[in-house]
Amino acid sequence: MIPPHSGGPPRWKRENGQTGDCLAIGAVILAAGQARRMGRNKMLLPYGTSTVLETIVTEVAACPAVTDLVVVTGHEPDRITALLASYPVRCVYNSAYARAEMLVSLQVGLRALAAEVQAALVVPGDHPRLRRDTIQCVIAAYQPGALVIPSYHMKRGHPILIDRVWWEELRALPETASMRDFIRIHEDRIRYVVVDTDSVLKDVDTPEEYDDLLKG
Repeated sequence: MIPPHSGGPPRWKRENGQTGDCLAIGAVILAAGQARRMGRNKMLLPYGTSTVLETIVTEVAACPAVTDLVVVTGHEPDRITALLASYPVRCVYNSAYARAEMLVSLQVGLRALAAEVQAALVVPGDHPRLRRDTIQCVIAAYQPGALVIPSYHMKRGHPILIDRVWWEELRALPETASMRDFIRIHEDRIRYVVVDTDSVLKDVDTPEEYDDLLKG
């Protein structure tokens, strides 16, 4: 989770007509967790006509600006790699998944992205309700040096778009750090995208949340 707004209205608005269409975006989908609260690997749970993870991979891959897509594995990596064998992704393994914060998975993903990528789209694998039009809105808000974050009812959500200028700092953070820490330090660089869907907030952590997802 990332912290709620610290106050004031969302600051992003379309000021320069930039669409993000010419960008080279790399996506890092985080799928390494053990899902202890779920009791089983939530990435592999059925959703729609496929699985939770396949659904989000499909939506991200459908965005034209995404030129490189990396899935960070940890728990049950062979199963996830096999599941995604027919998708346009590369799977990379986070060997510290069992002890470290989600930030370490992001660091692994950033190191794997192609050299030409200008910004990284950070996408939790357990947000299967995210749709490509919402993801495109985040990409369209790109500006050099910005951290682009969707906002629903004054709450920060995912995915987050991180300009390459920040990658070195992120990769240098210790295992004990978190994305919360990084975002708090750089709140003045956030560009909020106001969206009309709570899918940017809705992850799937428990059996009850999964049941709600299937009902939804």
